[in-house]
Formats: sequence, C-alpha cells, structure tokens
Amino acid sequence: MTGEEKNTLKKYIITGVVGFIPELFFSWIVGRIIDTSLWYVWLGLQGIKLFLWILRSVVGYLLFHLLWKHSTIDETYASLVQHKYPNPKKYFTVSSDYFFNVMEDDELEMKTRLDAAQAYGTVTGLANTQGLFGAIRMEKLLMRAIDKYHKINFSGRDYQGNIDGGDD
Repeated sequence: MTGEEKNTLKKYIITGVVGFIPELFFSWIVGRIIDTSLWYVWLGLQGIKLFLWILRSVVGYLLFHLLWKHSTIDETYASLVQHKYPNPKKYFTVSSDYFFNVMEDDELEMKTRLDAAQAYGTVTGLANTQGLFGAIRMEKLLMRAIDKYHKINFSGRDYQGNIDGGDD
C-alpha cells in the first residue's frame, strides 16, 4: 500500500468514527434515561433509520412514477426533435452510448452535437449520483424517450445510411 492509499484509508476510518459519535452519544443518553444498554438503543436507532429510508424510497418512487415520469419522457422527446437527432438505430445500445455517439458524429450539425454533449454529461452525472436504482430508473426513462422518438420520427425503421443526402 502506498503512502497516499494509507492516508486515504486513514481519512475514511476517521470519518466513519466521527460519523458514529453523535449516534453513540445520543444512544448513551437515551440508554441512561430508560436504563438500558447503549447498544440496544443504537440498534433500535439503526432500525428506525432503515425503516425511514425504505419509506422515503417507496414514496419517492411512487411520486416519481405518478407525477414526473411522463413529463420527463415528453421533455426528452421534445429535445430530441428540436435538435434533430439522427435515427437511434444508427448507433445505439443504451442512452448514454447514443448521446456519446451523436456527440462524436462529425456529420451532424454542431447544435445537435453540443446538445448531445450536454445530455451525455447529465446522464453520466446522474448515473453517478443517484445510486444504482436511480441510474436504472433514469436509463429506462431515456430509453423510452428515445424509443418514442424512433417510432414517431422514423416510423420504427432501421438506419439506412445516407440515401439521397438524408439520414433515412
């Protein structure tokens, strides 16, 4: 292990210990008040935190799907139309690959490529900050928007290459 790795490990350990101090102090106080073990109170506190995390996740999931899902798909679709994105079947596996490949395509207008660069940065940033389930949810939404764009604007046809100067 290098010196820098040891330093980083030491920082993680110190941060973890300092993060537990308020919980342990609170558990100690509550344990003294109700005359029970610090560890029973601490485990109860962890159970409450887990329950609240699950409840918050379920409510957030439901609200997202009931209130935000369709508008997010429609807004993404409108952006794809506005910036005249190419047929997704030209180079497409997942949404981040689509935006990356559009960004790298020299045959497209700069406005489209810049929008794709912004979308690619947003997609990868959200994937890194929203956790696994948030990233999966976002990927599904973007895939639905891209599929909608493909079905409506290209009638679901595969990419044919440049025929008579057009994309499709």
